[in-house]
Amino acid sequence: MSKVKSKIKENIGIIKINNNDKKNALDNDVISLLVEKLKNFDRDLNVHCILIGAEGNVFCAGGDVKAMKNKTDMFSGDSCELQTNYEFGIQEIARVIERVSTPIIGVINGAAVGAGVDFACMTDLRVGNKNSSFSETFGRISLVPGDGGTFFLPRVVGYSKAMEMFLTAKKVLSEEAKEIGLLNILIDEDEDIWEVSIKLAKKITANSYNSNRFIKKSLKLAWETQNLNGVLDQLSAFQGIVQDTDDHKKRLNKI
Repeated sequence: MSKVKSKIKENIGIIKINNNDKKNALDNDVISLLVEKLKNFDRDLNVHCILIGAEGNVFCAGGDVKAMKNKTDMFSGDSCELQTNYEFGIQEIARVIERVSTPIIGVINGAAVGAGVDFACMTDLRVGNKNSSFSETFGRISLVPGDGGTFFLPRVVGYSKAMEMFLTAKKVLSEEAKEIGLLNILIDEDEDIWEVSIKLAKKITANSYNSNRFIKKSLKLAWETQNLNGVLDQLSAFQGIVQDTDDHKKRLNKI
């Protein structure tokens, strides 16, 4: 059975990590499949929003600790080989997600640990439940977030809170996660996390596919560069494109 499942439902691309034997850790197989499926969904004009979650009750345990101990999979080789493994392995998830212009919702159905936290923070919005938790545990095992966590976590929770999470390796539970922005939505105990996530996705897909993609691109550029003139130039070009589309004209006529 595939370690990553995917399907399309009503313009929503659904991706689920299915690596339960390793607590949905990001091994080489999972990484390769995630990158492939994200690229395919972003190119598919029928996919207007993407949900990413996992089977079982753990969102993502980060790296495969057993492989770390045995120096196998992405953890094999000398220091130069390890650097290459990261660059062409797990870092591809970060690169691909940053290029994806389709809105992405993280379905955080349990614990996110280490690279699992960083992976969650790469998504645009996050839905969680009482079992959701976030732990940046790299310092405990004398590692750094080689997947790009020092870039993604501050974007979500701010510099000071990110520093606290990394340096203390504290576990952030669901209520605090909602307060600091790790979760956009914290569901009630009687709600189903996938049903709520699909409802959120439908709110997104009800709006213009083109507008959503361009708005996401511009928000990312604005955050990364803090360059007003660059963002204004980009937005005038995007506005020129969308304002001449049939979709805009149809939606305008309905007002």
